[in-house]
Amino acid sequence: MSENKTWYNLHTLNLTWNNIGSNGATALSQNKTWINIHTLSLSYNHIGDECAAALSQNTSWTNLHTLDLSWNNIGSNVAGALSQNTVWTNLHTLYLSNNKIGDEGADALSRNTTWTNLHTLELSKNSIGDEGAVARGRNKIWINLHSLYLSNNNIGDEGATKLSQNATWTNLHTFVVSFNMFGDKGAVALGRNEAWTNLHTVYLSDNKIGDEGAVALSQNTVWTNLHGLGLAKNNIGDEGAVALSQNTTWTNLRALSLSWNKIGDKGIEALSQNKVWTHLSSLYLSSNKFTQKGAEALSQTKRWSKLQDLNLDKNYISSEGVKTLSKSQNSKNLKTLSLENNQIGNEGWIGIQDNPWPELKSLNLNMNGLNFVGLHIPPTSNWPNLIKLSLSNNSIGAEGARYLTLVDHWRNLTELDLSYNQIQDGGAEAMSEGSSFPNLKSLNLNSNQITVVGAKHLSLNKSWTKLVSLFLSWNKILPEGAISIVSNIRTWRNLTVLYLFEVGIEGDEKEKFLKGIGTKHAQISEKISRADFFLADKPVETLKINNCISSCNEEHRNDCLNISGYIAESVVLVFDATREPLKIGIY
Repeated sequence: MSENKTWYNLHTLNLTWNNIGSNGATALSQNKTWINIHTLSLSYNHIGDECAAALSQNTSWTNLHTLDLSWNNIGSNVAGALSQNTVWTNLHTLYLSNNKIGDEGADALSRNTTWTNLHTLELSKNSIGDEGAVARGRNKIWINLHSLYLSNNNIGDEGATKLSQNATWTNLHTFVVSFNMFGDKGAVALGRNEAWTNLHTVYLSDNKIGDEGAVALSQNTVWTNLHGLGLAKNNIGDEGAVALSQNTTWTNLRALSLSWNKIGDKGIEALSQNKVWTHLSSLYLSSNKFTQKGAEALSQTKRWSKLQDLNLDKNYISSEGVKTLSKSQNSKNLKTLSLENNQIGNEGWIGIQDNPWPELKSLNLNMNGLNFVGLHIPPTSNWPNLIKLSLSNNSIGAEGARYLTLVDHWRNLTELDLSYNQIQDGGAEAMSEGSSFPNLKSLNLNSNQITVVGAKHLSLNKSWTKLVSLFLSWNKILPEGAISIVSNIRTWRNLTVLYLFEVGIEGDEKEKFLKGIGTKHAQISEKISRADFFLADKPVETLKINNCISSCNEEHRNDCLNISGYIAESVVLVFDATREPLKIGIY
């Protein structure tokens, strides 16, 4: 490829996930024909220092403006070599995340004097500490810098302070330093920043910012264009929340994340009384410490009429708090509501239906103590636009599942999560026979005590013709039940992902499962290698399938199935001439 001399007009080359390694990248760097190339993507390719240094010495790609070297093995020396390139004067986007650049490499990059048009710099997850951040803060060349990403590093107060004092990046729009190590001192310095008047998005989540830092940030008077502020997973309590609520500068604020902090009712009441965040559309307050009083305060605010996304997971609002939220007349535009683990019970389920929420698309009520007693009362609200319903980790049982199938006004539902609900075979049968969800694309029935009997009932379903993903892990459906599920692929013509982790087809039972599929539904190809099982109507077609793997890790993305931290040990592919291949994940 690198020796090609005819692609004079080549302007975009994407070689992501190809394991081209050092030799391949070095060869590419020697190309002198692609003088018009402007975008080169080489992420996930095991590129090390030697070949990256060779790339930096290329003198032909004078029009290069986007270079992606993320997820490689680039160290500080190569970062220095890249920074010394004098030809890429048009470079405006550079992705170097998930490498090994460190402080020394960050320092070298900051000394670059050529990339005056640099617009976006991604350096997340590179072991950059205070020294590297201090060096970056000294940069005076990148006057057009728009987006700077430094999350997942080791930046402390000193580094955050120095970054905040940079007066050159007056066009900075997005500043992301989440998952670092700075606390109040760094936040105080950021709050005093006066140069970044165009700042639009600031993510400071997962640091050590407490009330003092929140107070300082709230006093900033120059971020008048701020749209998004992320402060999740810090140490902010009521005092910090009260201070933030008194801010009068962020009149354009659209999204505010304060999840995983220590905010109680007093802080929530103060936030709900803010007078200038009239454009707020997304509010995330999960994993704090407020109760129904906080929920009542949120329901009474009249200034957040544009609110569309509200996340109150893992608090203590109870059924009474839900009832007040549902009666609010100020949330008519709500599209996403998440109330996971709030002890709302059946009363909360019934109370939440008082609000028609005509725009509601997603509702999460996981882990709330719901059972069939509450579900037997038909929902009074239509919620005609509801497309995602999550009821995981409740106790709805077989009867609750049956009641859900009787609801006929959620016909736009595409995602339904009933995992960990003990619906058993009776619930599986009711679900299969129902016709209420004709647009269902994802169904999660993990860990529901479903056996072979329930699996056979599911396999008879004729209405989920749009189903794409089916989750049946941690049930005891055994080879017989799993084979029955696969037998319905002609009806579920769009089903491409089937999760069967720990369902009784491990070890020797896996062979029984594979033979059963081969006997009933497909002809087994002769090609079996590295535990990759290729099943096809026509074995000759199987040999044309590339990039199929079963032993999955971060270096092998193709056909990797991952859910809740589990990665499939085997990815079984079932080929059928009339449809897309079905990928079955077995753990």
